[in-house]
Amino acid sequence: GIVSLGPAFVPRDYLDVNTLDVTCHVNGELRQEASTSDWVVGLPEAIATLSRHLTLHPGDIILTGTPSGVGPLNDGDEVLCTVSGIGALKTTIQRMPAVQVTP
Repeated sequence: GIVSLGPAFVPRDYLDVNTLDVTCHVNGELRQEASTSDWVVGLPEAIATLSRHLTLHPGDIILTGTPSGVGPLNDGDEVLCTVSGIGALKTTIQRMPAVQVTP
């Protein structure tokens, strides 16, 4: 898979990671809406758990999964994701050409 990151990275003291609202619209239709306050495991606990098993370094990125509402995307779809206090990231889906493998 792939992942888009952005529109900005903010210092950890800039906002409360336990109260962020996250939305995702596809072609203007709300597909996902969640708050980090509803997570089963909060981000500080997730970081503590990871740190017990591996060394985290400055600049490491931790991917936490996705809220319900995941679905297929099609060529030309416009995806708009927002995180409160950070901003929005808009991406247009573009199908990659098929790769031909020659023996």
